[in-house]
Amino acid sequence: CLRGEFFEAHHEIGVAHSALGKHALALAAFERAARLNDQVPELQLNLGSALMAMQQGERALAHFDRALALQPKQARVWSERAMALADRGRMDEALASYIRRNHNLLIGEATAERIKTRHGGLYATGMD
Repeated sequence: CLRGEFFEAHHEIGVAHSALGKHALALAAFERAARLNDQVPELQLNLGSALMAMQQGERALAHFDRALALQPKQARVWSERAMALADRGRMDEALASYIRRNHNLLIGEATAERIKTRHGGLYATGMD
């Protein structure tokens, strides 16, 4: 057990657990790191990713949104957010996040709906 207040150590332990597919242990380490410093966008992304792996999409979205509030130009976060939204059936928002990630454009849900209508619908599995 790691004692003391070492944000980087807790974060890196979480990264290692995540790489091994031990998402519950990763989440616990990331949460310990967040108690020390929740202002790190990469940590927020990793928290969201661990939660997605554990089928906790709504909680994951909160961390993706937090990461973007801290650093809006993170392409990987926009992509992860899009997949989380798609998994929740929120396709207009997912499409907007996907377009933001791939084209650095902001669109609203109305525009996303027009794109879906014009192109015959989009599916989460085709958003890569």
